[in-house]
Amino acid sequence: MKKFNLDILKPKSKKIILPQSGVSVTVTLPRVKDSYNKEKLSNYDNYIDVDFSKLSIVDSEYILMTIYSEQTDVLWTHYAECAECGAEVVSTYNTDDAQIGTIPDNKINVFDGLDIVLKYPTNEDISKYRAECDDQTIDVLHKIVQSVFYNGEEVLVDDVHAFVDNLPNSVVGKVAGFLNNQPTVLFDVNVACECGNKSAETITFAEHLS
Repeated sequence: MKKFNLDILKPKSKKIILPQSGVSVTVTLPRVKDSYNKEKLSNYDNYIDVDFSKLSIVDSEYILMTIYSEQTDVLWTHYAECAECGAEVVSTYNTDDAQIGTIPDNKINVFDGLDIVLKYPTNEDISKYRAECDDQTIDVLHKIVQSVFYNGEEVLVDDVHAFVDNLPNSVVGKVAGFLNNQPTVLFDVNVACECGNKSAETITFAEHLS
């Protein structure tokens, strides 16, 4: 009997294009032995050829969806309650049909004549961010100022921290709105009950995992 060659089981990989940045990433899919190493399994840098902490929220979700779907199935199940009869409705949707939400404008008008352009936050930028905390919004703002325009002309800011700290406080709410509206991975699900009622729902990748 011929001996099985373990090289046949070398890790599979999949090349994807990240939806927001457009960067091409090779995702190496976990193997059974990775399940025994929780530390490795939870460090996504082990499975991609880019720095996970530097990715935007939606790009990182897209990678997680790729890893998750390859370990489960491309068809996922959604449970909903019929609005007409109250029965539980089971629907399926395909991960290949994933979409991303609307990308918010990253230019913030401070006041007439002064605008700041923000970079889209990475996982590292918002790792400790809580929407209800103004001080954390300001902390993130220190990290994501990309450029400053005064009277339509880009100007150099030597000390970003000092610049941010001297902005009018009204800018905090605008930045919080920008941070809280970052796009996520979305799925449109058709819900059809046996009673004849039909509806469409949009769920996020995070909702699928919950």
